[in-house]
Amino acid sequence: MLESRILFSAFFVGGVVLAIGYEDSRPGFMIAYGLFALFLLALSSALLSPRCLKIEEELSAEVIFKDEEIIYTLRIINRSPFFYSRANYHFFNPDFDHFVGQELPPAALLPGNRNTWQYQMRFPYRGEYRVGVELVTVTDIFGLFNFTVKNKSPVSLVVFPKANDGFTHELSSEAQSEMRRKNLFEEDYSVIADVSRYTSDDMRRIHWKLSAKRVEFMVKLFDTFEQEKNILFLDARKTPLAAGQALEFEDKVISYLTAAADFFAGSASPTSIFSGGEDTPVNRGEEFAFYTRLACFRFDDKDGGAPSLLKLEDCRLYAFITAIDKSLMDALCYRVSVDRNVFVYYFYSSELPLSGDTDKLLGDLEAHGAKVCKINLTGDGEL
Repeated sequence: MLESRILFSAFFVGGVVLAIGYEDSRPGFMIAYGLFALFLLALSSALLSPRCLKIEEELSAEVIFKDEEIIYTLRIINRSPFFYSRANYHFFNPDFDHFVGQELPPAALLPGNRNTWQYQMRFPYRGEYRVGVELVTVTDIFGLFNFTVKNKSPVSLVVFPKANDGFTHELSSEAQSEMRRKNLFEEDYSVIADVSRYTSDDMRRIHWKLSAKRVEFMVKLFDTFEQEKNILFLDARKTPLAAGQALEFEDKVISYLTAAADFFAGSASPTSIFSGGEDTPVNRGEEFAFYTRLACFRFDDKDGGAPSLLKLEDCRLYAFITAIDKSLMDALCYRVSVDRNVFVYYFYSSELPLSGDTDKLLGDLEAHGAKVCKINLTGDGEL
């Protein structure tokens, strides 16, 4: 652009010199006035570009799971009579290479023309993204002016996390099968609430003495009580890692929480995800709500949620933590004394190693009665 401006200025000055320095000034004035008219034309095309250029975008899906590919369609429509020699595209989230082995090259925009590109995009991490073009910078036909056109209707995409298959298998194993419940209410077999005539009930429920008196089969109806609620608690403190490492580490932590949420959604026991004072129910048929929460979750809590743990009602607690201090330790010990059923999953990696002090705190927590599992997220993660 600098070269174009220097060349244009040189011709204009040359025209003015010809007009002033020679007897016949007509050629010089023709050059000067012609270049001035072209200057006004270039300026007009640049100033009118926001009205004349239209950006249209489409995504083949608005919700995907991480590592899945989608088709992104971009259309740039030039509704003006002007020719733009170059259009450069500036994308949202420039730090991430979402395009699969392709780039969007600068291109000229012809008058009244519609340019269309289609590309595959892949998202390696969960989250909510504005995708595609944020700005288009266009250059007039003579290369004198640049003007920026903002995308007024950007498209958005929600990328759901994937459940960690190994952790799902661990939760489904025989050792932890007691976590599941078949019915919303359990029966207290020590308290008979009522009796009724036998229809097709289990023979073990028959009240034999009463049946003998009435000369017909009668069955016992036991008192019921509601099961404990499952709470999936996530420590939301920011991970002390570089931006890229933190994103990968936190994404892996969420994959474990997603596995637990998906597992308990298939249970009749009431379950919810609790973090930052927010409670999100986990129910089969309502996966979209809790998957969206997990996709958009941010690790930015300052206190780690310890005060919130003290206010929970009786529950079976599953704590997913990446750091532990005295306040969180005390809160978890309190939950052990109240609920007894407390499972703690502590995550670390080679970039965020398990320190001796942390290991001691986890040992003390286990001694109080919590079930502690340390998970190394280096590589694919090890239980």
